[in-house]
Amino acid sequence: MFFRRNQKPHRTEREDDKIWAAKASRLKGIYEEIAQKLKEKCPVLVIAHFEKSMAELRLSLEEKNLKFKMARSDRDLFPLEETKLILLLSENISGPSGVSSSWPGNETLKDGKLHILVVEHHPLAERDQAVISFADHLPWASTVCFHASLDEPLLKMFGAESILGLLKTLGLDESQCMSHSLVTSAIAKAQKKIKKPALGDQRVASMEEWFSYNYPS
Repeated sequence: MFFRRNQKPHRTEREDDKIWAAKASRLKGIYEEIAQKLKEKCPVLVIAHFEKSMAELRLSLEEKNLKFKMARSDRDLFPLEETKLILLLSENISGPSGVSSSWPGNETLKDGKLHILVVEHHPLAERDQAVISFADHLPWASTVCFHASLDEPLLKMFGAESILGLLKTLGLDESQCMSHSLVTSAIAKAQKKIKKPALGDQRVASMEEWFSYNYPS
């Protein structure tokens, strides 16, 4: 990462995860969050770890006639003021550990903040951390929010039942998300359980394929 003299990374505000009962609810909730942020004049960067998830999101946004830019790399974020909604695959974040090495130091935002919405967790915590590290080194203050659904392989294997119990305890139905620090911690614990037996991190198109290729059955 190269900064202008006296340029320091901005600290990223990590919001509690938003957990949905199913993928359809998650996609709807993501759209509503994007629409609300754009209404507030806040630029949104949406990041997916897997191509299948990105394709599903793009289709959902196109069906709702929401305009966006598909970035080929993190360099395509600039100038951000001209494109309020950008989609980016995490594998296209450049630099070691996911930290960009190419942003123009003079780029500014009128309202000073970017919202980063991550449509899914990666089974490996370091891949999520790479997104946060990337956000830390952008020239703007950022908020980051991860979304997940109970029908994803990560949560089905590690934690869906306990999280579903919390959802019922809070009296939420399937159309509502659950957001709490306990849920964020539960997902982090699930990722730790996955890391030790994982066979590697072969890049694939979906989370289902990741477990098929990288995790012992």
